[in-house]
Amino acid sequence: MMTPWTNALLGDARELILAGRYRPALDCVLTVLSVHPALAEAQELAASIVYHGAGQSAVEPLTAREMWDSRLDELFCSCDARGCTAVWMSLGRFMSGNITVTNPRGGRCTACSQYFCRNHFGRRGGCPRCRRALDHAPQVSNGRPAGQMVRLNQPLVHVQVLREGTGTVSPEFMTDLLSWMAPDVFEDSPTLRSLSVHPWPDNPDDVAMIQVIVEHEEFGQDTHDLRVSNGYQQDGTRWAIVKVFAKMPKYVDPDFPS
Repeated sequence: MMTPWTNALLGDARELILAGRYRPALDCVLTVLSVHPALAEAQELAASIVYHGAGQSAVEPLTAREMWDSRLDELFCSCDARGCTAVWMSLGRFMSGNITVTNPRGGRCTACSQYFCRNHFGRRGGCPRCRRALDHAPQVSNGRPAGQMVRLNQPLVHVQVLREGTGTVSPEFMTDLLSWMAPDVFEDSPTLRSLSVHPWPDNPDDVAMIQVIVEHEEFGQDTHDLRVSNGYQQDGTRWAIVKVFAKMPKYVDPDFPS
């Protein structure tokens, strides 16, 4: 449901788009989606910003950091071919009517509803599984795998990082890791804690969560929400991150309080 608050933010976003300022425009829309994640008008505008916002002509173009915001994940299409990591934004997410797409990045099968990128199109551009036609501008998407940690509409108050190895975790490592995996760290200014761990445990998520609770007993109460993720850097160094959110709204629609 549109409210005066959502109208104002989406209106600001449209003005910023006209000025080529896609980054702050997306910020406005993502604020709306934080409160109203299923709002069609906000989803459509976000999809349009993502589709057009990385162009070289933009005054403030989107970077990979903005493009991989977890609040956008469900808007993307992703290839269903085994082992393929291709993702794309469908024109149908923000345009209606009969849409002709030249050199499409992907499509959705009109019969089996599977999604395939252009590297996996069948003969004559059809579905490689059932040979039926592909819709190159589907209005529905199947989402993409998460590239960043989840964001909640709650203040981020603490972040704990475990890094494989010994010695002090460098500020450069923390900045590089959090800039990509948890950029909301730089918005909410939570407390940060980093630890080196050797040998690396088989259950890094559990170890990271337990470490947080041991150091901050209050974070284990119902007043906080903990989320954990693990992975590795390009050099193979493994890590685990715990994000601690305070259970209170970060953004509130004053015209539609929850």
